[in-house]
Amino acid sequence: MKMQLKHYQRSALERVDDFLRLAKLRAIPSAYSEVARRPLEASEFGDIAENPYALRQYETLVKGLEDCPHVCVRIPTGGGKTLLAAHSIPSAGRFAERDFPTALWLVPSEAIRNQTAALLRDRRHPCRAFLDEAYSFQTEVIDITDFDALSAGSFFGKACVIVSTIQAMRIRETARKVGEVERARRRVYASHEALDAHYERLEAEHPAALEHPGLERDSSGNVKRSFANLLHVVRPAVIVDEAHNAVSPLSQETLRRVRPSCILEFTATPRDESESRELLDKKKHNILVSVPARVLREAEMIKLPVQLTEHRTWRDAVGAAMAEQRRLEEISRESGDSVRPIVLYQAETNIQGQNRVTWEKLEAHLLEELGEDGEKQVAVETGPRRDLSGVDLLSPDCEVRHVVTVQALREGWDCPFAYVLCSAAESVGDVAIEQIMGRVLRMPFARERKARELNLAYAHVRASDYAKAADALCSGMAGRMGFDEEELRENIQRGLPGLRGDDGEDEGGGIFGVTVTTVDKPDFAGLDAAALEVVREAVEVKPQADGKYAVSVREGISKDAREAIARVMEPRARPAEKERLERFVRKMERHPAPSRRGVKFALLPQLKFKSPADGEVRTAGREEFYNEANWDALGKECILGADEFRAEESGKSFTIYLSESDKMRYRGEGEYELPFFHEGASDESRLSRWLEGEVRDPQGRYVPSTLREFVRMNVAALRGRDFSLARLARAKYQLAEALRRKLDEHGKRMLEESAGRILFSKDSPPWAAFDFAFATRGYQYNRAYSGSFEFRKHYYPVVGDLLSKGEEYRCAVALDSLDEVRHWVRNVDSKPTSYVIPRKSGRNFYPDFVAELTDGKTLVVEYKGADRRKEAAEKERAGQMIEEKSGGRTFFIMPSEESSRPSVFEQLRKKIDGIMKAA
Repeated sequence: MKMQLKHYQRSALERVDDFLRLAKLRAIPSAYSEVARRPLEASEFGDIAENPYALRQYETLVKGLEDCPHVCVRIPTGGGKTLLAAHSIPSAGRFAERDFPTALWLVPSEAIRNQTAALLRDRRHPCRAFLDEAYSFQTEVIDITDFDALSAGSFFGKACVIVSTIQAMRIRETARKVGEVERARRRVYASHEALDAHYERLEAEHPAALEHPGLERDSSGNVKRSFANLLHVVRPAVIVDEAHNAVSPLSQETLRRVRPSCILEFTATPRDESESRELLDKKKHNILVSVPARVLREAEMIKLPVQLTEHRTWRDAVGAAMAEQRRLEEISRESGDSVRPIVLYQAETNIQGQNRVTWEKLEAHLLEELGEDGEKQVAVETGPRRDLSGVDLLSPDCEVRHVVTVQALREGWDCPFAYVLCSAAESVGDVAIEQIMGRVLRMPFARERKARELNLAYAHVRASDYAKAADALCSGMAGRMGFDEEELRENIQRGLPGLRGDDGEDEGGGIFGVTVTTVDKPDFAGLDAAALEVVREAVEVKPQADGKYAVSVREGISKDAREAIARVMEPRARPAEKERLERFVRKMERHPAPSRRGVKFALLPQLKFKSPADGEVRTAGREEFYNEANWDALGKECILGADEFRAEESGKSFTIYLSESDKMRYRGEGEYELPFFHEGASDESRLSRWLEGEVRDPQGRYVPSTLREFVRMNVAALRGRDFSLARLARAKYQLAEALRRKLDEHGKRMLEESAGRILFSKDSPPWAAFDFAFATRGYQYNRAYSGSFEFRKHYYPVVGDLLSKGEEYRCAVALDSLDEVRHWVRNVDSKPTSYVIPRKSGRNFYPDFVAELTDGKTLVVEYKGADRRKEAAEKERAGQMIEEKSGGRTFFIMPSEESSRPSVFEQLRKKIDGIMKAA
């Protein structure tokens, strides 16, 4: 089953690939710095936030592996780390110059090792399907315990993935171990007759490889025919899953022994964010890509927000979780979504002499509550009980709806039907979150469900204090699962400590919602249409196990709606509950965002043009410029110049130049081993076919015949410059990189030509249509503003992607301070909900701010940074075009803090004064 990657996954992989390509040609720290700090618009897909770790300096994390690129991809739980790891193998193979690479895939536990090996062997799984396609079904996956079953032909002639625990690869342990892990470890470092064929092939075809000083030898001085030595020779790419676990000195010693070509780490919580402080040294991960949790939610990968409900006793929590499951299942049936919601229960460990809620007690309670049909619905997955072994939870015939565990779920267990976490423990803690909450957050089949309730996660916990329970949930999600504290402000409903108002009110005053209890469902039938529409979006009514209802109000609602809720409150509790609700509404009324009041933002202009191909009217932008470009227009400018690809040989030295600064030097086999059993190219057509595969355009812009002609032109030109086939074959990876660069240059030229033809056409000039609207809901951003200045005029309750200091921050403060500004939006880069302006280069331009003035006109603001003057000129021209085409309804300004100019506040005031006078 081939899976279409999400945009953020493709963008992350693109950065990994770009880094490894650059690391072949220049110093690794320089390659890391360039890619890690790459601005958003440099990405083809543009939906990964700028890397908050980018300013760190690259560090060699393992002494002795200075020539080994070692980087980390940070992605929260549920983001598809395993899928990304599998897709990164071809990039690692290109770096190692191996047509069929070897990858050592390290995981932290036996359970995850078994799971990973199983899915990589399953040809129906997207990970294996991708590898089979990438290597024409020449893929071999083995468990580390079965390495002696791998033939020499497969090891050297196929793409090999070896799955192992970190422990099984360690050279020694801190204490003597027994069992499968220790046996596997001993076998990895011992000589084996089964590997004789591998070593005989090396001796015959690449004898210099067996002279490396790092190989382990026996007492006679002969190289031990061990699997560890074999890995040392081939220099595998190392994939590290849950990389924050691989931080001990023993793990680093293991990596030195394996001598990897590159190390790619994948984790939700990098080392400096984890709590394993006793394992840490001063070094931290080289985080190349950091994906925020919000991106996963936008990509429909995880269920957010989390609705947290606290209960006084564990029986109350269990009863509410069971009721939640029944409610969700009923919603699933009514909406037609093929989802069978499952509750995950965390029991307590059995401690003699203490009254603990053990799994036995919890199972007995569930069976008693469920009655006769309960036995098939309840499964225990802990200790001696493994009821889910061999069970397909996604099968329509499966009846499991309740899974009881203590710790087992942290070890690789996964089911997208998991919706509800129920903790029977005395207090909810980080461990519970790490073990279970991540399973609950995963979106079923990675797509939005029809019913809103099926796109949320639910947590029912035993806690007498809501604030403590919410704090534990927040802490666990931030510290253990890769979420950002700021992101949780909107994703844990009912508020968190520190997020309440200045008056110190209790949970009823939380700015993110309040929940009250009623004895019956509120009747909103008498509300007018406007009030009823707000209630439909802002109020949720959920039945409870005791027959009562939990009414959650997340926004300000009308007085009539509040009275409808109060009428069905329990009489004795009504005064207090009603006051909590009123206090929350008053707070919302004191700080109401225009979007939450239903205020519409003024429409903004978008440039339209008529396509010469079919006469259809389209919106000018990058995607349409691509569609209108002539991708078959190949000319002499597509042939590599002498400064873009050349090779020099002198004795044992072989140097390939792609530019004066980008070069790859081989100093003989003893110092830098060339690829083993390198197939090369026996004829020109074979080399050309290989190059076509390597330079293929992932965007599908070029048809195969165009790529074939592009490669043919360049191979012919190089042959005319006295490049022999042998030299081209030896440098084929660098030649492929040079051709990719040339093809990318051609793409930029075609895109710019298409954009220029459309935007500046005299025969059929574009025009402005006022059809873009900022939606009242669904504002997308990567990180919430958390500064002390309180913005009063931002259109949405949250200001996205704005630091609490700096030039753009001061520009935002100035906008918020101007009387003529009705409201404004922080326009976040590369989000589908943001306003975009096309540029002459063909790239999209997302201006920093958009403001609506008190007279209904709009002002687009792009702060001019001193470090991007060339780009600023192009953006300014694009903004001026919008102003010219808008007919006096939209204006553009690019303020800056240059010493020769007035303050940003004065520049904005002067522009707005001119707009007002012109009216």
